[in-house]
Amino acid sequence: KVATRTALLPMLEDAGVLVQGRYQKAEVALTIDCASSVELRIHRNLAIQALVNLLNNALEAVEERRFQESTMQGQVKVLVSTRAGELELLVMLDAIRNSIKRMESGKIFND
Repeated sequence: KVATRTALLPMLEDAGVLVQGRYQKAEVALTIDCASSVELRIHRNLAIQALVNLLNNALEAVEERRFQESTMQGQVKVLVSTRAGELELLVMLDAIRNSIKRMESGKIFND
């Protein structure tokens, strides 16, 4: 397992493909907002697995909320931003944009 410099967007898209069936079955929309220029030095396969876990957790949170609130629309948005050389990955549920996970790349993806 070698950490290599790789773009984040294709990894997010690959993770999205892996969870697509579950999202479709649950009628939950998944949107990814990430610049194609964002790169990380990372173990690609491990990162994709972490992203899949994150997306699955977000889906479970939407399903749980839907059970409690019938007005829940079922949307998950992944927003990636960079500020002052730091990467922020935010997963938001529905239009009310409640954050369920907020992490810095150095804390989740270490080589």
